[in-house]
Amino acid sequence: MKALLLGMALLAGLAVPASAQQASASFVDAQGNEVGSAKLTQTPNGVLIELQMLASPWAYTVLGATVVIDACLLYVFFTTHRAAQTPDPLAPRASA
Repeated sequence: MKALLLGMALLAGLAVPASAQQASASFVDAQGNEVGSAKLTQTPNGVLIELQMLASPWAYTVLGATVVIDACLLYVFFTTHRAAQTPDPLAPRASA
């Protein structure tokens, strides 16, 4: 993660001088456990923020639920529309 942010900063021309001001912060949950940190660095073009969050399997719960809901909705959408658009081959045809 740090390498990605550093690479983006160098590509954008935001090389940080050695005398740049820096600050850091920690993120804690309701139980007081540290769940991440942030490092803020002053650059000539603004503030560079580097975030480090702890990986957790619960972070993928929302993604998984969204995929399941989308799959169900797509299944219902395409099965009802396909049934409505497909003519019945045994139905009598209207004569002109």
